[in-house]
Amino acid sequence: MNKEATTKEYRLKKITIKSRALLKNKDIMAKPKTRQELEEDGILLNGAIVPEWFKPKCDGCSVPGGLRWMMKANQGKAACVIHDWDHFCVPIAFNPGNILREHERIRSDYQLKINRAKVAKNRFVGRLLGMFYFRGVRFGGSNSINKSIEQLLEKAPPTRETLKDLVFYIETYYPDLDREWFEFVIENMSMHIND
Repeated sequence: MNKEATTKEYRLKKITIKSRALLKNKDIMAKPKTRQELEEDGILLNGAIVPEWFKPKCDGCSVPGGLRWMMKANQGKAACVIHDWDHFCVPIAFNPGNILREHERIRSDYQLKINRAKVAKNRFVGRLLGMFYFRGVRFGGSNSINKSIEQLLEKAPPTRETLKDLVFYIETYYPDLDREWFEFVIENMSMHIND
């Protein structure tokens, strides 16, 4: 065998090994890291600590199917859960006509951008993905913040104790809340709790 043929075989073998490794490590197949696991890796996310009862009720990253791998949706799930929590709390704190509702949506979307960039393995890719997520939620996410009472009740806390925690959180985090609207939503939530 000549040296050139051996070199080509070696390169082909090396490419095949790399391809297999990439397929094994595809983000779409990877189990998403929790916020606690990210903190153990030294990645501190901005935003509230999301209560355990809420996590099964949120969809994490609602990136369309074909884009999930490209946008590395599993990698950013912890950032998306914090974003979903914000988008659950803001409509409870502010009525649909309140300008603070849109202000809090922008803050939450920007926080998603920062958190999404933090969880990426590569700094450049992280910033790029953060920008894409920010643009995506700014363009298509207005429905997630403009929830009806029925949609809010679907994700209501399961017990009176967790409802008290939610009330405490919202009153603390959103001091300028629309009190009349807030009390109306909480009263409706308390009527739907069966304990």
